[in-house]
Amino acid sequence: MRALAAAALTRESARIDFMEHWLRPRRAAARALLVEGIAAGTIVDEDPDTLIDVLFGPISVIFVIVITGV
Repeated sequence: MRALAAAALTRESARIDFMEHWLRPRRAAARALLVEGIAAGTIVDEDPDTLIDVLFGPISVIFVIVITGV
């Protein structure tokens, strides 16, 4: 996993693989949960994709720092 994520920083084909096989399925799962919560009224009525970015953006930055060592 770490090698794929690191390769995604420098190779377009690896980036596409990373997005398609790791990131997008997880974003879809998070989106489904958020949509369900919004419909139930337990989560603020906001764009689910914006909420995903707010929730997971900081984690993504840390992930890149760990992989690249920057």
